[in-house]
Amino acid sequence: MLLFKNVCYGLCLTLAVSLLFFLSGCGFEPMYGTSSSAAQAVDVALPNIDIANIPDRDGQYLRNKLMDRLYTGGRPDAAPYTLTFSKLNKSIVDLGIQKDATATRAQIQITTHMELVDKSTGKPVLQRDLKTVGAYNLLDDQLATIVSQQNITESILQEMRDDAVMQLSLYFRKRASGAATINSAVAQ
Repeated sequence: MLLFKNVCYGLCLTLAVSLLFFLSGCGFEPMYGTSSSAAQAVDVALPNIDIANIPDRDGQYLRNKLMDRLYTGGRPDAAPYTLTFSKLNKSIVDLGIQKDATATRAQIQITTHMELVDKSTGKPVLQRDLKTVGAYNLLDDQLATIVSQQNITESILQEMRDDAVMQLSLYFRKRASGAATINSAVAQ
């Protein structure tokens, strides 16, 4: 029995060490690390994006949240990119239908299309469809239901902001990694 435990422990340890070697060999980098040049390129690029107006109240809220996240040092003077969003499409579906045909829960889904446009060429360099979903309870008190709906809407718009920032970060990281690969190939 003791021999079996030692063999299993040794096998697991060997597997873990070999997995680390495979990950380092494939170019794996931590997403949020600051040691790579790609991560530094993301830190430089994100604050230099103009965010176009987004229609409606929910769009304004999303734009303000994006500005809070991206413009940590103030708005850019001459940003090379513009981030645009189509009008936010919001749909509410009743869930939890009771026998008397009343709903006890509702689900909100917000979708939009995001484009990052290079100002020098006027062409989109990144296009993504974003979708977030959230649910809230339909209560007997109408005010409580409205407040609950507003809270979940703000929460899923913040999630949409995080998704947009993640997509932008991945784009600039990939772009910087590609440029570094091309530069190292030219140097050789």
